Formats: sequence, C-alpha cells, structure tokens
Amino acid sequence: MSNKLVNLDFLDREAQLYKNAKNQAEQCSMNIETTIKNNTKEESDAVKKAIEALNKKIDSILKNDVVVSEQQKLNKASQQMQVSMELATKTYFKVVNVIRQKGFSKSECKKMEKKVYDKIITKFLTKEEIDMFERMISMGPITIVPGGTVGRNNMLLN
Repeated sequence: MSNKLVNLDFLDREAQLYKNAKNQAEQCSMNIETTIKNNTKEESDAVKKAIEALNKKIDSILKNDVVVSEQQKLNKASQQMQVSMELATKTYFKVVNVIRQKGFSKSECKKMEKKVYDKIITKFLTKEEIDMFERMISMGPITIVPGGTVGRNNMLLN
C-alpha cells in the first residue's frame, strides 16, 4: 500500500511551464526596459540638462537681494505667528483653569470653555482655517510644532 494520499506528479509539467513563462516574462520586461532606455537617451539627456539649468536658475534667483529680503521677512513673520499662537494657547489654558476653579457644573464649564475657545480661535483663523483645523482635530489628537509641521500623538486636548 502506498503512503501517498494524492499523486501530484502531474504538476511537474505545469511547474516547468510556469517557470519557463516566468523567465520569459522577466526577459521580455528587461528587453522592453532596455529598448525604451536606448530609444529615449537623447530625450532623457535633454531632460537632465533642463533640470540642471532650472536648478541653477533657481539658485541664482534665491541669491537675489529681493528674494533674500523676502525670505528674511517670511522668517520674521513665521516667528511672530509662533509667538502669538503660543501666547493664545497659554491664555486659553489659564482661562480654562480659572473657569474650573470657580466651582461651576461640568456642563457650565464646558459651555464657558467652548466660548473662550471660539473667541480666541476666531481672532487668529479664518472660517476656512477653523473648519480645516476642526476636521483635523476630529481625526485625532495632533501636535503643531514650529515650522508648521503637524503630527499625531496621544495627548488629549480638552
């Protein structure tokens, strides 16, 4: 009596056909890639030269006095925005602490906190920015770090 449960010898031919087809597919793919590369060398070189020329032009523009001055103004404006946002955030949390220490009910505290939040946020952001911010908040906690980068974390925001 044989120990074989099922005879799979018939798959030997299919496995060989599969391997041959796989090798042929890989070879065809390499041939196509080589053909494209060989027939687009001139255009590819032109694109590389154009990119190099563009980068050189951009570097030269970035060294222009007007652009350098604008970059400095941009950096100052970004720093001022950061300082103002930090002050607004600190103010919000100070006011929230005062509200919570006054002994109001939980629902009254929430209403007052929302009122303070709305008052502060509308001073800084447009309606569209507020909507975008609140959509981001609804997706989960975020952290905004200097430079405008936004990242998710596990910190709970009240």
